[in-house]
Amino acid sequence: MKKRFYIASTIFIVLSLTFFILPIALPGNLSPIFLMAFFISTFYLVLYFVGGLSKLFVYLIYGIGLFLLMYFFHEYRFGFIVIGTFVFLLNPLSYFENKIAKSLDSPDPIEFQMLVKRSYYPIFDYRAKMKEFYHLPQARKYYKKKRYYSLVNIVTFILAGIGIFLTLMELNVMVEDLQQLRLGSILVFYIVVSIFISALIIYKKGFKSLRNIVKPMIFLPMPLLAFMTNMPLHWKIIIASVSGLVGLLLVMYEIYLYFRRATYHSSSYLDTNTNYYVYANLLYEPYMYNEYFTTVGKYELNLDIESFHQRFNDVLAYANFRLFFITAYIDTGKSVIIYTQFHKNHLRAPEVFSNFLEKTYGTNVLTTIKQDPTHEIFESRFFKTDDYIVARAISFGKIIKSLEINQPLIIRMYFYFTSAQGLREFLKSYPIEVLSLKENVITIKTQFEIANVDYLIDLKVREILLNVLINDGHYIRITAATRGEEFED
Repeated sequence: MKKRFYIASTIFIVLSLTFFILPIALPGNLSPIFLMAFFISTFYLVLYFVGGLSKLFVYLIYGIGLFLLMYFFHEYRFGFIVIGTFVFLLNPLSYFENKIAKSLDSPDPIEFQMLVKRSYYPIFDYRAKMKEFYHLPQARKYYKKKRYYSLVNIVTFILAGIGIFLTLMELNVMVEDLQQLRLGSILVFYIVVSIFISALIIYKKGFKSLRNIVKPMIFLPMPLLAFMTNMPLHWKIIIASVSGLVGLLLVMYEIYLYFRRATYHSSSYLDTNTNYYVYANLLYEPYMYNEYFTTVGKYELNLDIESFHQRFNDVLAYANFRLFFITAYIDTGKSVIIYTQFHKNHLRAPEVFSNFLEKTYGTNVLTTIKQDPTHEIFESRFFKTDDYIVARAISFGKIIKSLEINQPLIIRMYFYFTSAQGLREFLKSYPIEVLSLKENVITIKTQFEIANVDYLIDLKVREILLNVLINDGHYIRITAATRGEEFED
């Protein structure tokens, strides 16, 4: 994906610079031709970035075929535009595209967090997963309300069709009049881009998320509209300046709200060793074993949990913007303790966060900073405790329940043994699958199906953990799914 991104970005930058430079050097009647070429090239660059060479090749076939039909049968061009809209939309050569994609394109999915520096990949990928969890209510609607899901698909299909149709119509208008540069063409393609973005947001995140970008999209083209009117020049400048400023402010405000839209998926449980209530961040678990975020911050605030929760979203937004993990927080009854993981190169970040907490909550903060390259603190304090593991298993069931999926859970637990005798004893009670055998370390997984009832899950998981402990085994991780779902192994 990185390769596609760099190639597409480089070509787009060259095209953009050329678009602004050539009109000065070339005769005026060539500007419309280059503008049309710029729009077409941008469209195919986006296709290449999103779908790779296979999609680019297939849609080039559609584009060239449509151009030839409209060129040789000019009087039927409107009909060909309508047909072309459905061809671009339905992609009848999708089977051929999938065939050649296996040899031309990487199977890796498009994930923008892959474009960042390697040491920051964990936090950017965490951001993406956090956003997915934030939009879980949208997924819940898809499961619960089939009519809503159908409506989303229909609206997405209609918007995409309108966008393609407007694009083809405007290109046809530009071909008809290549002697004059029309500002209206730029406006139309802005509208087309807005339509495609709207369709993508509705499909991915629903109608509610669309409201977050509608206001900026309305104001951003206002300066262009002002210069297309017959008003006096000074009024054009005033309206363009004011509307452009408002649009810019709205964009900045939406970026601010974007960072505010943070969430925290906690495994809340009572720690039986301390009698403290723990809220461990389940979204952090896949990223705990990385070599970059190794600075642990522990912050103790002298306030009750209710007061802490009142401003907790501010804390989440701050962490989201400053690129660090909030791994857990603990309610001791008299104070709240926050655990964090910072990038090892962000030397001042732990202290700055402490100052932020003091200002936000108006209380003194007892701060402890440690380097933990082996991640022993999170492991021993949370990840490998029985209470955390049980709460983790129960949390899977709660998510399934929230989606109104009434099926039993299939839970997988992963362990390693250094003693073959211990593994043999464990095997007498539970079925296993050996995953690896390296230097007397045997990695296994055991799987069981159980009703999605909290106390039953609790009893079964604790039973297995006790058996593993007795036989000198060691916990690795736990995951769950329902029948027909894929496990994240």
